[in-house]
Amino acid sequence: KTVSVFWKVVPGPINYELRMQVLNNQGIKQLGPDGVLVSNNMSMSTSTAIMKIAVDQNENVYIGATGTNGGIGYAFKLDINGNHLWNSNGINLGSGYVVTILPLSSGEAIIAWNASNQTLIQKYSSNGTPVWSANQQVSNGASNGKSPGDLFEFSNIEFLLVFHVISFGINSTLWAQKYNSSGLPLWTNPVQLSNKSTVWNTS
Repeated sequence: KTVSVFWKVVPGPINYELRMQVLNNQGIKQLGPDGVLVSNNMSMSTSTAIMKIAVDQNENVYIGATGTNGGIGYAFKLDINGNHLWNSNGINLGSGYVVTILPLSSGEAIIAWNASNQTLIQKYSSNGTPVWSANQQVSNGASNGKSPGDLFEFSNIEFLLVFHVISFGINSTLWAQKYNSSGLPLWTNPVQLSNKSTVWNTS
C-alpha cells in the first residue's frame, strides 16, 4: 500500500482540509475519490507549513501538522482505513511547527516539535495520552533556537533525536542526542553532526 497525506484547498475561512488517501498495489484509491478527511478544525491561514507522516508496524498512520493561523501543532493517529485512533481533533501540542512523530515498537510514540523556537519532546501512549510528567526541552548548552529534524528508535526503546540548532534566519546546523525511554538524555553532551549549513523549515 501507499499512504498519501495532503492539503486540499477549500473556501475560507477553513482554507485547507487535511486529508489522507491509500493506494493498493495496483494504484487504486482505497478511501474514495478524495480520500478521507483528517481535519478541517485546525485554524489555517492562506498558507501551510511543513507536515510529516510516519507509519507503524500495524499500518497505523501518524501525522504531524501545524494550524498556520496561530502556529498551533497537532498530532493525529489513524488506522489504514482512515479511522481516528487518537482524539478526532488531534492532540493539540500548543505552539508547534515541524511536528515529528516516531512510532515505537511498544505501540507508544515519541513526538518532537518546535515550540516558540525551542524543541520539546513527549512520549504518548497508544491511545494518545502523555506518558512523561512534563515535556522535555532539548538542549545543546546554547540558547540558540532549536527545531526537530528526525527521530530513530533503538532496540531497547532508547531513541535518537536529530535536531537543528538555528544560527540565523532559517539557517542551522545538525546535532543529535540519545534518550532513554523516560526521555532523559544519555550523552553528557549532544553531538554536532556537521558544520555544513542546513535549514530547519524544510524536509
